[in-house]
Amino acid sequence: MTIDTRLLHKSAGQLNSFRIKNEILYVLDCADELNWKPLGRKHLQKIIYLTHALAPLREIVISFLKFYKYRYGPYTHEIQNTLNNLIALGLVELISMEHYAGKNSTSSKHQITKEGKKVVKRLTLLEDNQERYDWIRTIIRLIDVYGLENLVDMVYQEPTFKSAEREGLGRSLDIDNLETNLSVKLIEFLKKHGHEKFNYETTNLEIVLISFFEYLYSVQITEKALEGGKK
Repeated sequence: MTIDTRLLHKSAGQLNSFRIKNEILYVLDCADELNWKPLGRKHLQKIIYLTHALAPLREIVISFLKFYKYRYGPYTHEIQNTLNNLIALGLVELISMEHYAGKNSTSSKHQITKEGKKVVKRLTLLEDNQERYDWIRTIIRLIDVYGLENLVDMVYQEPTFKSAEREGLGRSLDIDNLETNLSVKLIEFLKKHGHEKFNYETTNLEIVLISFFEYLYSVQITEKALEGGKK
C-alpha cells in the first residue's frame, strides 16, 4: 500500500498546530492561577521561547516553533496567528488593545476564558499533555519569582538570543538543535563546573533551572547598572 506523503505532512502540521494551541492555553492558565494581569503578546512570546529553549533539559517533546530575532526579542508569527484563532474559538479573551501611532505598533492583553480552562482540564487528563503543562508551569513559576517585569530583559540575556546580538533582524534562532542551543550548553557547563569544583552532582532539574534564571537576572541587572553609570 502506498501512503501519500502529502497526507503525512498535513497530519504532522495539524498535530503541531494543535500543540501550539495547547501551549498558549497552558501558559494563560498558569498565569491565571498565579493571579497575573492579562498577558501581552510580547510576554507570551518570551515565555514560550524559554519553555522551548530549555525543553531539552527535560527531554520533553513540545511543538515545533521557529523563532527569529526581532526588535523586541525572539518572535514567531505562529503564536500570534494561533492566539487569534483561540480568541475566535472563545478559549482566550482579548482584554484590551492599544495602537501607538508614533511607533506604528499595537499592544494587546489576553487571558484565558472559563471555557478555555475547561479545555485545559480535559487536555491534562492525558499523561503527555500533563507533562507539557507541568513543564510550562515550572518555567512560569520561576518567572514569577524574578518578576514578570524583568522577563523581557532576562530573555535578552538568554545565550542563544544574545549570540545573535550583532546579527540583523530576522535571523533564525536555532534552539531545537543541541549544537546551537547555547542555553543548554551553558547549563551543562555549570553542572560540570559545580561537580568538579564542589564535588557534587546536580541532578535536580529545578535547582539547575534556578541557577540559570539567577544567571539571566544577574546579567541583566549588571547591564542596567553599567548603562546607568554611562549616563
